[in-house]
Amino acid sequence: PRALPFTLLPRPPASTPAGGDAAAAASRCPLFDAAVPPMGDAACVGCEAHRAAARRAVAKSCVLLVNEGGLLPLPAGEGGRPAAELLVTGIAADSLGRQCGGWSLEWQGCEGNAFTTGTTIADAIRAVQPGARLVSGRAAGRQATDGRTAHGHARTRTRTHTQAYARAHAHAHARAHAHARARGHSHVATCAPGPAPRLRLTTCLPQDVDGLAWLLAHAPLSFPQAPSAGAASRPVAVVVTGEAPYAEGFGDVEELRLPPADVRAAVALADAGWAVVLLLVTGRPLLLPPPLLSRVAAVLVAWLPGTEGAGVADVLFGRAPATGRLSFSWPHAMDQAAAAARLKGPLFPFGHGLQTRAVG
Repeated sequence: PRALPFTLLPRPPASTPAGGDAAAAASRCPLFDAAVPPMGDAACVGCEAHRAAARRAVAKSCVLLVNEGGLLPLPAGEGGRPAAELLVTGIAADSLGRQCGGWSLEWQGCEGNAFTTGTTIADAIRAVQPGARLVSGRAAGRQATDGRTAHGHARTRTRTHTQAYARAHAHAHARAHAHARARGHSHVATCAPGPAPRLRLTTCLPQDVDGLAWLLAHAPLSFPQAPSAGAASRPVAVVVTGEAPYAEGFGDVEELRLPPADVRAAVALADAGWAVVLLLVTGRPLLLPPPLLSRVAAVLVAWLPGTEGAGVADVLFGRAPATGRLSFSWPHAMDQAAAAARLKGPLFPFGHGLQTRAVG
């Protein structure tokens, strides 16, 4: 849609009394000339042109925090064949819900891929490298032969997800308020942790909830050994991780930590000889434990790329350069969670962002 016509109002004359007629001032703004703002071509919402623009925006917003030895961009290979062994894993690798985050089609966001149309990061990587292996809980779920997930739960439809969310939402509010009353508070705006279990307000598909943790416990592909030294180049594992969708106070946590299963997977892959790219899908900085940070070869923050995961793959493979920079400093630990505490000695300072060049 076209941008709304808008001009800044001139500064009122000095003689105007404080708190003057705001309605008269607003009437001079062209924004209010029409009863209904011009909508432009509403039929184009979500069209290919819009998706292409969103994909470019995703690529430009990615921030490269670490790039040991210039690992990124990854070589694309020839004829669709990877230049090196490529593995994709992590709880956010194949999830549009995690890419979109909260305030998408539902207040607290959605899990899985059934609620909208788009490209997951895993699918975007495989579009460039069809030979890439995907190791995830979702993949394990799809391998079940009886139409159920790897956890033994039957698949459900979007309407069921919505109904389940509504029930979880009501239940969560009741428990949060009960917990607050027990602690002597008359009102609660967040889900404070304590004796009551932490609340998860997401419409999760069963195979998406800690799916990688299940896989690590049951599947031999969880910690594959790197291919032999005779491979064309060092094998690469892309671990796509981050938080479940949330909005407002329901995202309040005591620790800004990564999913433990993904941390274990990244560490194990690095120890097995893989060059690990840690790809963060998150709306806020998450703590990078030293044992993890010392092992990974690259850290790329994709933020919440929405439906256009291809923009992330563009940066990974050099179709677009990495140019993004941090709009805030990144904390070392939870005692730096507040921005003021990161004025000295953050893990990554304000404005940090390594640069790469587009290839080809």
